[in-house]
Amino acid sequence: MKLFFIRKNLSQNLNIRDFLEEACINNNIDFLDIIPEDFNFLEEGLVKKWDLLYRSSSTHACRAIESFVLTKWGVSFHKNPVEGINFRNDSFLFNKMVWLPIIPTIPDLSNKGLLEQYVEHLGWFPVVLKVTWWSHGVGVMKVDSISSLRSIIDYLESGNTKFILRRFVQHHQQGRLVVVGNKVIASDIAIMSISHDFRSNIGDDKTRVWEAKTYSAEIQDLAVNAVNSFGVEFWGVDILFEESTERPYVSEVNFPCDFSGTQKKTNINIADIMIKFLIGKVNK
Repeated sequence: MKLFFIRKNLSQNLNIRDFLEEACINNNIDFLDIIPEDFNFLEEGLVKKWDLLYRSSSTHACRAIESFVLTKWGVSFHKNPVEGINFRNDSFLFNKMVWLPIIPTIPDLSNKGLLEQYVEHLGWFPVVLKVTWWSHGVGVMKVDSISSLRSIIDYLESGNTKFILRRFVQHHQQGRLVVVGNKVIASDIAIMSISHDFRSNIGDDKTRVWEAKTYSAEIQDLAVNAVNSFGVEFWGVDILFEESTERPYVSEVNFPCDFSGTQKKTNINIADIMIKFLIGKVNK
């Protein structure tokens, strides 16, 4: 049995790679570090039945390799191979899941005639315009007027860039909860400086403090329900806590996710739990 660890290139996700390789060694699993430029789709016998799979990048090439392995009965954090092959991580789908406290979102702004109505629905300015598929705060913009919003939209659409519009939630705390199966296995919280950038997932130790944190049963259930709604069994769930009300909002659900920071902060061996979970699926 082996784990296919798929990543974009040799310089990406080094911490995740090291954690998972160590977990594989401890569980007597072979570790295959896969990058697209070295992968051969014609290699016979590469994938054995019930080999394990974790994709750490969302590029087209990495998804293609994941789909190839899944068609050979590779075992992943998707509940079944068909779901995995067709999987897309579009956070705005949460907008229709009224039983979860999701940040109100407009997923498409093609109808410019409704722009002011959309902004009013979101609670008026400021609003947040978020470019999809980017990370670490890149492409997240706080917009304060209708004229600025129109000009930014025109610029993004000229490059065929996909984006969504969301309510601005004033916050200085963001939680990250890592879910495997139906359980939160590790969690932490980022406490940001009041004067810092409004984007919660950028900065360093001078602008925000990361601490291990165990959340209430209600918050943990919220994270598990968010993950299960997408038909996956591993995810990092980001929750914003509104400053004035302390109300939690699901901000993002991330698959794949960089769990290495949470593993370091909590001293919980997330990688080992992940590998043991996949082995358990094989044994079933």
